[in-house]
Amino acid sequence: MQKSISQDLRELIAKMPQWLRTDLSSADPGLRERAEDTLHAMLTAALDAGQAPLHEHHAPR
Repeated sequence: MQKSISQDLRELIAKMPQWLRTDLSSADPGLRERAEDTLHAMLTAALDAGQAPLHEHHAPR
């Protein structure tokens, strides 16, 4: 049975790296913007592929 895109996106969000979760809630606008851009890219790639694979992402610091 094929998973729905909704299920795939839920899995992607559940597996988000801790640095991304932390930076999304950061008071630092630069960190928050980088995290938002990263999440946007992850979601866009998942939607474009019709699935939501999550590869290990490491934040450049």
